[in-house]
Amino acid sequence: MLHELFLKAFMSFFITANPLGAAAMFLGLMAYASAKEIRASALKAVLVAGGTLLLFGLFGEAILVKFGITLPAFRVAGGVLLFTIAYRMLFGNHTPEILKDDQRSFSDRKDVAVFPLGIPLIAGPGCISLTVIMMSKTESSAESLIIIAAIICVMVVTWFCLRAARRLQLFLGPSGMNLITRILGILLASRAVQILADGLQGLNLHMAM
Repeated sequence: MLHELFLKAFMSFFITANPLGAAAMFLGLMAYASAKEIRASALKAVLVAGGTLLLFGLFGEAILVKFGITLPAFRVAGGVLLFTIAYRMLFGNHTPEILKDDQRSFSDRKDVAVFPLGIPLIAGPGCISLTVIMMSKTESSAESLIIIAAIICVMVVTWFCLRAARRLQLFLGPSGMNLITRILGILLASRAVQILADGLQGLNLHMAM
């Protein structure tokens, strides 16, 4: 049971964070950086993204309560948001808006590890929403730890992808990267529809009470 939850959580976070897409963007942002700068920025980006997701995983539900947002409503919003990201992955537009007009190299930026790489490229709104939604569904401390472990594992995979960005691009090529992104987009779209359906069902029950 717990291993199935881990696999489900790992795949969901892996698809949403899209380490391969992040590696491709990282390569563009760090075009003129040294190997040492690439290693340092990769680690910092993953720590920032992972820390953000863990923060929302632990306190996200309390934040929703503070703002008077019900979990079913958040699930509906999260499902729509994830489906939007999946749509952009499928049709070749997965780059956050903030990056389109500002794809400068490392030498032109103060710190791309925090922004835009850590946030919003890796730990974007979709990943944050998914974290809150999955943590809200846990029924025990063991399940919560499984979700946290899945987040950490995805961040480790992302770190490896960032470190090996140049080699990944040479190995897969543009066509390979695009193919993988679109396959992940189909899986994410299916996951988004399920989250949206759960949210709508929860809203119906909430309104009936």
